[in-house]
Amino acid sequence: KIWKHPGRAVADFVLMEGAGCTLMNMAIVGAVCTTYIRLIGGDFSGPVVGAILTAFGFSAFGAHIKNYLPVLLGVFLSTFLTRFAPVTPGMQLACQYSPGGNVPTASTLDAGLAEYLGSFGPTLVSSADLLQHFGAVLTDRQIRSHQQAGVIIHRILDQTFSWIRSHLDQGDRIDEWMLLKEMEQLIARERIHMDSPPFFGIDEHACDPGYEPKEHGSKLIQEGSRLIIDIAGRLPEEDAIYYDVSWCMNIGSTVDPEYQRLFDIVAHARSQAVAFIRQQLEADIPVHGCEVDALIRSIFQKEHLDPYIMHRTGHNIGHTCHGVGANLDDYETHDDRCLLPGTLFSVEPGLYTDRYGVRLEYDVHITPDKKIRIYGPIQQELLIV
Repeated sequence: KIWKHPGRAVADFVLMEGAGCTLMNMAIVGAVCTTYIRLIGGDFSGPVVGAILTAFGFSAFGAHIKNYLPVLLGVFLSTFLTRFAPVTPGMQLACQYSPGGNVPTASTLDAGLAEYLGSFGPTLVSSADLLQHFGAVLTDRQIRSHQQAGVIIHRILDQTFSWIRSHLDQGDRIDEWMLLKEMEQLIARERIHMDSPPFFGIDEHACDPGYEPKEHGSKLIQEGSRLIIDIAGRLPEEDAIYYDVSWCMNIGSTVDPEYQRLFDIVAHARSQAVAFIRQQLEADIPVHGCEVDALIRSIFQKEHLDPYIMHRTGHNIGHTCHGVGANLDDYETHDDRCLLPGTLFSVEPGLYTDRYGVRLEYDVHITPDKKIRIYGPIQQELLIV
């Protein structure tokens, strides 16, 4: 059963198949790696033993003989294309290190070990992009689960908008807390898992991207109110992938002109970000997460709105809402990882002034053939509830 698993994170074989099978898998992988070193006449130096033990350890968390043998075969065959022999120490060593600590999640190698490894001659390079292939590149089945979650999410949103309009038409008094309770009931009726309830705010409360409604102090929802909702969920299945969107609404047809202006600027910035990614992919140019975030900032700077940026442009999406792959980030970190084919990420630029909060979010999938796909409705206009 272990050998049938693709090995994608999260894959804890002890929990999935039991300790006995896991220990046997670890022994087999360790024996294969050791045999390979003996067959090529390699030296069991400290780094080599460390590599074997690393393979041994990861055999409890995704690695097995069917996904390790191709790696060993590729390493061996690559020596015929270079001037190096199979036993020659590599000139580059990929490790969990990020220059300048730019990507904290991929920079766990301590300085002492980095110095020790460097003493053997190889140049240390970041494994940040390599790690994405194991934890962030999605299968077709996972993308289908993302699409299915999207159908449920938008059904919940449609029912939410109908609830608001229905109560206002009846003259009922409703506020943020009541809306949250209604959405929780709608969510409970669906086959959907959410790590947290939806984030949303009315009017000035929407100026805080992390605002959560409270029972006391919630704003009234009334004609002319401005509403932003951020909602994310996935199917309650192993390896199911999140669907994460943010929409902006106006209650009633009377729209504040400044709210409309900010909406149009954010919508334009989001479309420009996706156009940039598509252009780079079509030209076969690597596109880094930080580049997309820098582009968004430059667009807002031209409008003198960059002081109102409060978060990065987007994040990787996986089995958890914030996945392990590259983020669109040059604000919180300098994420210089590449946006790889097969990965999924949010594009969600936002502006938050003293009175207005606008964030527009959808999820972008780069297909294996480097095409851009967005699954689900795309908000192009301010939604009138």
